[in-house]
Amino acid sequence: MSNFDGMFKLISTTPGQDGAKDKRIYRNDETSTEIVMTKLYKDGQGHTWWGFDDLLTLPFIRQMAAKRVIELYGNGLSIDDIKQYTAQLKVYLKNHQDPERYEKAYAKVLEIEQLTDMTADPVRQSLGLCTVYLLIDDERPDIYNQQTQNLKMSSLAMDIDAQAFFLRWWTDSIQRYGNLLKGLSAIASMTSQ
Repeated sequence: MSNFDGMFKLISTTPGQDGAKDKRIYRNDETSTEIVMTKLYKDGQGHTWWGFDDLLTLPFIRQMAAKRVIELYGNGLSIDDIKQYTAQLKVYLKNHQDPERYEKAYAKVLEIEQLTDMTADPVRQSLGLCTVYLLIDDERPDIYNQQTQNLKMSSLAMDIDAQAFFLRWWTDSIQRYGNLLKGLSAIASMTSQ
């Protein structure tokens, strides 16, 4: 286990008043950057979920984790992959000399099923990204560990209302940042002319 204590320190917690939500501000004194987090949700298990006010301020470790989640779910199955799997199944099933041909074919089908579950489920990918972009309870923004991510995924798996909330949040965030990038792209193309 590492002794790394993170670069960002919690410098203020502001309780929400008059309809405003609770806020947390973290600061990195080395770079003079701040991260503002807003309380988004309290789940049925009593966990408090916090979101980055600006996803563009995401610490590097979380950017890398997001890349890993996207790679895990985003590679997908190509037609060549499917043809390769079916060719392997045909070889197994045609080999009448092999008494284990059905077990081998079944193992290959299970492998395809697992790969399909991992790569073809946009809901699972979105929830996986939510575990990167959202903090739970007192989780630090600049420390990312698998134990905490497992806690988040199991909390989400047990709470359909939380899943719906976070998928809506994710969709809204993507749309908002998509519009921002579209605007930046339009500005960049106007200046290059």
